[in-house]
Amino acid sequence: MGFSAFMAAPCLSFVGEWFVRKRGMANGVMFAGTSVGSVFLPVILPNLVNSYGAATTLRILSVSIVILVLPGLPFLKPRL
Repeated sequence: MGFSAFMAAPCLSFVGEWFVRKRGMANGVMFAGTSVGSVFLPVILPNLVNSYGAATTLRILSVSIVILVLPGLPFLKPRL
């Protein structure tokens, strides 16, 4: 199983529950996002690990993910 399939696996069940009319578009956006991560992370991570070490690289990665996710949080709503 590739990296992008591994990252998208938990989201597969949610896309089917949340999206009915535009399910294909939702799947496309989800897989495009995981594929972009699969392309850029192997390029970026070795440089960060060599420069800062593993622990600091994980902190940088986690802060980056939080910064990218925070703007979308106000738009989340419960499914039911």
